[in-house]
Amino acid sequence: MQSSIHYCMGVFLTNQNKIASETITSHSVSKMLGEQNETLDLSTAKINCDYFIVGYKTHVAFNIKRRLLELGLTAGTKVTLHQKSFLNEVLLIELNGYMLSLRSSVAKHVLVIQKTASEGI
Repeated sequence: MQSSIHYCMGVFLTNQNKIASETITSHSVSKMLGEQNETLDLSTAKINCDYFIVGYKTHVAFNIKRRLLELGLTAGTKVTLHQKSFLNEVLLIELNGYMLSLRSSVAKHVLVIQKTASEGI
């Protein structure tokens, strides 16, 4: 019996109901983009700038990370920050063709690098 592997949102699924997660580091995403950029968290990002998600901080609770992955915040995804609330409590971001609002306490766990003008991705 041959096992099949399917790739879905950063996770490899096999037909034996085993899950093997893909590890994408900030170095590998930076290598894909062609240059080294500074890694920062999404809550400190600038408005109207494009970013790429490179991963999560190491101390993120499992349920928060799982929910963020379900919402499409996977490594390599392009994210644009559109607005911040008055006290920077809530962020409005765009990813995968939809708008999403996140609390800054959750957004601080998402690590991103800025897309520069020379990158044609």
